[in-house]
Amino acid sequence: MIEDLAPIEAVILDLGGVIVPLDYGRTYSLFAGRFEGVSVETFCGGRTQDEVYNLFEVGKMDSEVFRLAFRDRSGGAADPVWFRDAWNAMILGLPPERIEWLKKLSGRTRLFLYSNINAIHYEHLNHLYASFATGSFSDLFEKAYFSHLFGFRKPDPTGFRRIIDENGLDASRTLFVDDGLHHVKSARSMGIRSECLVAPETIEQLMVRLGLMD
Repeated sequence: MIEDLAPIEAVILDLGGVIVPLDYGRTYSLFAGRFEGVSVETFCGGRTQDEVYNLFEVGKMDSEVFRLAFRDRSGGAADPVWFRDAWNAMILGLPPERIEWLKKLSGRTRLFLYSNINAIHYEHLNHLYASFATGSFSDLFEKAYFSHLFGFRKPDPTGFRRIIDENGLDASRTLFVDDGLHHVKSARSMGIRSECLVAPETIEQLMVRLGLMD
């Protein structure tokens, strides 16, 4: 439980690995037979993330150019539909029970989303949400910040500062939750109270442990 600190007035959640379960290996096992030299460790999701993917995540590269980057570096063929489905394979679904939990959380605190995401995954996320709910996934939050639309990606501290300033948040009363420690450290450098979600603990369990949910 958070004690001896000012009460939390706002929560900023990461998406992949916090709300939506991910398995990068599913995508890269599909890529292995077509693209040489591409791995989870060097291309996506970590400190050494490839600059091509960084550009894709901040909206400076469209989906087709991103797909062709794989082809050009390895010579592997990848038709657009196959590539889209393989790229989305890392997303393990959008649990309906988590959506209901987010609705309850938003009734208790100001709730925001800050996700490093790209155009292909963003479209897939909205497709998953539309399969069992009306409206937009973004409706679950006071405001959702998707990196490819926002123009900033974690761990760039500029993105955190923009979110704090645009919404009139007090960093010391704002909680940020992410599954990437380098993202959490960046948020902490901006004075935001931050927690790194480490499996097998879930976001629901973390919020109970911090005393923010029952």
